[in-house]
Amino acid sequence: MCEHSYTGRQCNTCASRTKRANNPVRYAYDTLKANVIRRKGRNFWALSFEEFKELAIEFDYVGKKGVTSKSYTVDTKDPTMGYFIGNIRVIENGANSKKKRKFLNYEWSEHDGRMIAFLTDNEPVPQQNSTDDPF
Repeated sequence: MCEHSYTGRQCNTCASRTKRANNPVRYAYDTLKANVIRRKGRNFWALSFEEFKELAIEFDYVGKKGVTSKSYTVDTKDPTMGYFIGNIRVIENGANSKKKRKFLNYEWSEHDGRMIAFLTDNEPVPQQNSTDDPF
């Protein structure tokens, strides 16, 4: 029994810890599914537990998932489509966050007579000075 609860039942924290200890693959699946449904909606989830279990065993997902940059996460190849076996992959958190990085680029606008800033997925390319420019 849980020592944190006065009702005679387990508190949510202890119940979650028990479920995670008894079946870590099911717990990882349920957590991932709940997060996807919360962020993107129910129509984005079409991955069965058996498909997830095969993927988790193949990549040792449960043992290597976490919050560090070298930990594993489940990602979609095409973010406009849902989570199903042909559209998911296991990658490191660091690679996943680099994929989403945006860069601030600038461009001179002759029409406005000023610099305009815009976000892109590509890193800014340094401008090469021309040979006639003394500076």
